[in-house]
Amino acid sequence: MYTIIVLKNITLSAEEALLQKARAKAAAEHKSLNAVFRDWLARYAGQGNKLHSYRAMMRQIGRVKTGGPFSRDEANAR
Repeated sequence: MYTIIVLKNITLSAEEALLQKARAKAAAEHKSLNAVFRDWLARYAGQGNKLHSYRAMMRQIGRVKTGGPFSRDEANAR
C-alpha cells in the first residue's frame, strides 16, 4: 500500500517586521518558517497527532533544570 502526499503552494501576506521575527524564531529552533507553518496548520486543523504532542512535550521537559544530581535519599525524600 502506498500513500501519495500532494503538496500545494499557497500565498500568504504579513507585515515584514513580523515575518523577520518569525524567521528568526524558526531559525533559532533549527526549522524553516515553512515547517513551523505546516506544524501550526496541522494543529489548527485538528490533525496534530499524539506523537507530535509527545515530542513537543519532551522538548519542553528537556529544558527543565532539576537542580543537579541527587543522592538516592534526596530523590526519595517526600
